[in-house]
Amino acid sequence: MAEIITEMPQSFAKRSKYPWDEWLDGKSRKLIGGVDFQLSAWQFRHSCFQACAARGLRISCRLDIRNDTVYLQAVGHDDEPAASITARRAEINGYPVYDARRPSPAAMAAKIARERGKKKK
Repeated sequence: MAEIITEMPQSFAKRSKYPWDEWLDGKSRKLIGGVDFQLSAWQFRHSCFQACAARGLRISCRLDIRNDTVYLQAVGHDDEPAASITARRAEINGYPVYDARRPSPAAMAAKIARERGKKKK
């Protein structure tokens, strides 16, 4: 006969070997191979993207192959517009925020280079 229980047991699914909820809390993290993860930096980077996708997050990830180090930061949810993520991250880091209606410095430089190329012809 079926037994009535007071609460559900924890999932029997395989637990992750990495503390993703802690690492993907939005703070910038430096993870060192052999200490924080056991894969190569490239493989671990892929795992980072998978963990973020499973949680509906976006990630900013940098590799330092020489030192087997991965720098990562979860930057927002998929339903959050990318512009607001960029603005929030720039505000946190103290960088200037560019208005979406105004072209970026790189776009302006490319436009000037195209115009100079037209004048020479």
